[in-house]
Amino acid sequence: MPNSGFLELKVDYSSIDNRNFKSFFLSSDAFSPEDTPGRYGTTLISTMLASKSKNSVTAIFDTFLTEKNGNPSSSYSYRIMCVVIVLCNNDPAEGQGVPIPMPSSDIWVHLDGLLDRGEGMDVSFVIDGETFHAHRSVLDARSPVFRAELLVFVTEAKAYGILLLCQNIGGKNFALFSKKNMSTIMIREIKPVMFRTLLRFIYTDELPQEGVGLEGSLSYDLRRLKMMCAQKLWEAISMDNVVMTLVYANKHGCPELKKRCLEFFVADSNFKKAVLTKGYFRMISSQQYVFPVAAASGDMPPDYGFLELKLDYAATNEFAIGGFFKSDAFSAGGHTWRVKCYPRGRDYLDRQGAYDALFLEMVSKSENVVTAIFEAFLMGKDGNPSSSHAMRFIVKYPLQGSFPFLPNLFVQRKALDPMYVVDGNVSIMCVVIVLSDNDPVKGAPMPVPPSDIGVHLGSLLDRGDGTDISFVIDGEMFHAHRAVLAARSPVFQAELFGSMAEAKMSSITIQEINPATFKALLQFIYTDKLPQDAFNLFQDLLVAADRYDISRLKLMCAQKLWEAISVDNVVTTLVCAKEHGCPELKKRCLDFLVVEDNFKKAVLTEGYFRLMPCFPQVIDEIRTMLES
Repeated sequence: MPNSGFLELKVDYSSIDNRNFKSFFLSSDAFSPEDTPGRYGTTLISTMLASKSKNSVTAIFDTFLTEKNGNPSSSYSYRIMCVVIVLCNNDPAEGQGVPIPMPSSDIWVHLDGLLDRGEGMDVSFVIDGETFHAHRSVLDARSPVFRAELLVFVTEAKAYGILLLCQNIGGKNFALFSKKNMSTIMIREIKPVMFRTLLRFIYTDELPQEGVGLEGSLSYDLRRLKMMCAQKLWEAISMDNVVMTLVYANKHGCPELKKRCLEFFVADSNFKKAVLTKGYFRMISSQQYVFPVAAASGDMPPDYGFLELKLDYAATNEFAIGGFFKSDAFSAGGHTWRVKCYPRGRDYLDRQGAYDALFLEMVSKSENVVTAIFEAFLMGKDGNPSSSHAMRFIVKYPLQGSFPFLPNLFVQRKALDPMYVVDGNVSIMCVVIVLSDNDPVKGAPMPVPPSDIGVHLGSLLDRGDGTDISFVIDGEMFHAHRAVLAARSPVFQAELFGSMAEAKMSSITIQEINPATFKALLQFIYTDKLPQDAFNLFQDLLVAADRYDISRLKLMCAQKLWEAISVDNVVTTLVCAKEHGCPELKKRCLDFLVVEDNFKKAVLTEGYFRLMPCFPQVIDEIRTMLES
């Protein structure tokens, strides 16, 4: 036993016969159990164990005479045998202690291996001449879009925007063909390298180093992947790429990334540099204008507000320089705003009335400084926002300076008539974005949800979509997916995809396992978690885990059995651990059993009487430990 040590203490009986025992003592030589620092001494007659260790050490100290009759030997000496056993933090005498070492969830490792091996693949995708093979069941579990596309009816597929060839008859859609029955599917508008990394994420729930892009995650409704891509883009944000990242986030529906990019973009130190980048000019020239698109659609977050300002072009000619009119009030960021329009400028300094000018007025009062972006742009005759006649500025309220109400020149009047006058009116879209008090911190992580691959597979099991194998146990039938079983268990892999007869069967009858245990086994295979209602099944579930070579499940069951260990069940648990190859649980059961108080009670249990004739090797191990 590695934490035990012993000392033979020899005492000259005749030399101490007349001593005063109350004050006289002898110290032994120092000795230490292996790997346990400390000095232990033993006193004579009334024995005491002493340690010089600075740390708290728990030990069992046992002493006994070697002569059974207790009399001194003929040489006037007798021997006292002293044994020290230092207990570990998880020693059975101190309770269950630290848990059995448990490997982390490995469900993604198993699915990754399934993808690499290519066993049981039942669907292919062709992209630019390159073919990718996969498993319908895994795609179904991980993506509602793949589920609609591969495994359900057309009406549900249409809800996810899947393009299928349909015919409308009597107000109902009927599929002329469906991808449900196709073994090969052509995919466009996605690159092979992107689809390859997309598949890898679907099987592993990990982001490949080369990334996949927001559009791939959006196309197949992979929300965790989208947030992980957004986080990677945010970690790399800079003045050079913030505008294009902003456009990207806006286009692919990632509001958290869009919000952070906006805040980063309008920071005083960043704004002046970002507007000079190629990305900014490309955004303007391509009309991928984030603010106008959001305003025109009416889809504005709470910190945003917009107003469509309509001008009677002929009537504005009647305004004098400095004349103005006010818009209706609108809200943004919890504040009330209004736009003042000067159709011919505020004064002759405004290019002698040749320009329209706009001013953003904060109507509501605020005790704190409010920072806002004010953007205005003309709407063209085609209904699209103009990229050439637009302005943006940042302003803080309350206004400061000598000219707090100075309006901003917007557009030259002579440019209005040929390009923007529709039915005598000119439409100006005005957008207000109220910035939050918290400045964006570059690299601050986004809230990425935890891995949900087990949740997805668990839902697949519950729904029963696309099951292709069934098991019959005591008349009860369980449906499952060959690919998932093969990924998680090498025994199922050999049985379902190897040369065994079961590989060609659609239904398999299983003996020597009860339905409740097999149901719990399936739930673990799909979710990597122990079912909550498996309290009384842990021993049977350990046996099943050993049968199907699911090592993580076996250790989890071993831990549950160890947490419930007692003198009443330690023997049966010990037998289970030995029979099914769980050495850690076996060792702990043996250590618990040979503690004196436990052993005296355990040997009287029914389990111990069954142990003796059936497992003589275990009895020998117990005897050896007791003797040592």
